[in-house]
Amino acid sequence: MVTRPGRPAHGYLHVHGVPEDVVAVQERRLRDAAADRGLALGTIFAEHDRGTRIAFGDLLDTLDSSGVRHVLVPDFGHFSPHPLLQALMLGRLRRRSAAQVHVVDG
Repeated sequence: MVTRPGRPAHGYLHVHGVPEDVVAVQERRLRDAAADRGLALGTIFAEHDRGTRIAFGDLLDTLDSSGVRHVLVPDFGHFSPHPLLQALMLGRLRRRSAAQVHVVDG
């Protein structure tokens, strides 16, 4: 039997102040969820600093250049704890890249 690679995807995490062992669990859950959905998870973009969106910008740039249209997150809180900012970031992600966002823990 020939195994076909899954559709490409990337992940996004906000990990400021999160212990490394917890980050490792979150990354593993993203990879498992991607496989369950028939996706091949590539880069997991992680925000390490509070209040920055550098990794989010890198994710957008990568989606633009690669044509990847799937993004996995544990939950929308990884975009922001604030619902309005979550909505703005999701809107920007969908408008700019037409990406489908997959919530792993939702």
